[in-house]
Amino acid sequence: MTGTAGVSPAVVAAAEAFVRKELAATDASHDFAHIQRVRANARNLAQLEGLTADAACLVDLAALLHDVRDWKYSGSDGATAEAVQVPAG
Repeated sequence: MTGTAGVSPAVVAAAEAFVRKELAATDASHDFAHIQRVRANARNLAQLEGLTADAACLVDLAALLHDVRDWKYSGSDGATAEAVQVPAG
């Protein structure tokens, strides 16, 4: 996907690297392979629904980040959006 919606490809790449690191210690049910499956399904649905490139980019990021700081794995139900922000690149 091209980085649109004000999101550069570098930001998507940074988010992917962040997610890989964050989920490195999780069990197989929610590891990075799970994220890739969710991401592939989300991309397919975005295409089938005819989403704009902007919307599809946001769907891609949402799929990448959907399990980050999940209370089941972080040990805290107080995770904030600020905790998962990646620097703009």
